[in-house]
Amino acid sequence: MLNDRFESGGPSNDLESAGILVRQLDGLNDVNKPWLPCRHTGNGDSSWCAEMADRWATSLVNPGARNLYYGVRGIGGLVLNTRVAKLFCAYPADGNSMDPNKICNPPGRAADGSCIPGCYPVGKQCNEVGHAWDCSYAPSHLKECLEAQQRDMGAKSRNNEMVVDLTSITSNLPQAILGFWYTPTSGSKEVSDAINARRAFLREYHLSPATGPPLLILDLTEKGGDRPFS
Repeated sequence: MLNDRFESGGPSNDLESAGILVRQLDGLNDVNKPWLPCRHTGNGDSSWCAEMADRWATSLVNPGARNLYYGVRGIGGLVLNTRVAKLFCAYPADGNSMDPNKICNPPGRAADGSCIPGCYPVGKQCNEVGHAWDCSYAPSHLKECLEAQQRDMGAKSRNNEMVVDLTSITSNLPQAILGFWYTPTSGSKEVSDAINARRAFLREYHLSPATGPPLLILDLTEKGGDRPFS
């Protein structure tokens, strides 16, 4: 299913038709349950990333967009379910969604769009300013974002960044997670991280290895072709 969706993916305003949404484990997650956002520590103090616990950086991959934000470093992660995942915004290249100016207080999208986690506010969206830099695309303009990546941003060497509204993930567990993965260049630690994350997930939601999200190898190089999951 994942390979079929990857192979048929391309610029579209429909997230599921655009490709596969993958997240690399970048530290903005719970240490023991990496399918959850980072959280407050037990003593009441905020963890270093708690103020960014309303969003995740992800990449949308398809035959025309084959790069991840950690490149070839072998860091694995999660496959997110695009049927439930919602975007705050999209960038045709790295959007620096951790920018302090993109942190909302209180967390989450402001009702008037004056603050959108990890994104530019309403009025400064790319579809509003008429170019693809120093701005982010509204989710309703995902197709334009992916076209800009292929046209302007060097899709063969750069990743896009899809900023996911984490409430759409946490409120739809366990079905929000379709798989755990590492890459052919992953070292023993990265492989172990993916295996252990999956085991913890299966335990948490009382799933069997046969029915729960699979452990995958994701090869986005030319060797992986248009069916990169195994």
